[in-house]
Amino acid sequence: LLKLIQDQNPDYLAVAFDPPGKSFRFALYEEYKANRLAMPDDLRPQIDEIKRMVDVLGIVRIEEGDFEADDVLGTVARRFASRDIEVTLVTGDKDAYQLAGEGVKIYANKKGISEFEIYGPGEVEEKLGVRPDQVIDYMALTGDASDNVPGVKGVGEKTAQKLIAAYGSLEGL
Repeated sequence: LLKLIQDQNPDYLAVAFDPPGKSFRFALYEEYKANRLAMPDDLRPQIDEIKRMVDVLGIVRIEEGDFEADDVLGTVARRFASRDIEVTLVTGDKDAYQLAGEGVKIYANKKGISEFEIYGPGEVEEKLGVRPDQVIDYMALTGDASDNVPGVKGVGEKTAQKLIAAYGSLEGL
């Protein structure tokens, strides 16, 4: 966080945290994140220390009861991005690529916490082979192993790219 502040010198800054309990996504799909390892016991108390640090630094901290941090980031991006304000989301979550567009960039770690890449629409298309507005369909086809969301059996990245290129969207397919 301190490196980000030093390197990027943002005009505004907010940090979003996941809620302590499960989000609405678990009610929609019982197996959501079922393959994730539990948080290590020694990390749990550090979360409260990180929250205190954010508060002491005077950074806006956002936690919404039923929503994950990425949902909050997406809402902030949609609400505040404009021609006058560029919103940069700092996240490694592929889901966020759907938000890249006018006024929204994604700042994702490339290597550990020391190297980052910034993604706009062109960089998202180069990385995934689909436009940001097609990322949802792409991920529906390929699935998302980190969230334990299955895709279409037998459809990998290249097939998903070809199908979306040919039909434009999942609905078109």
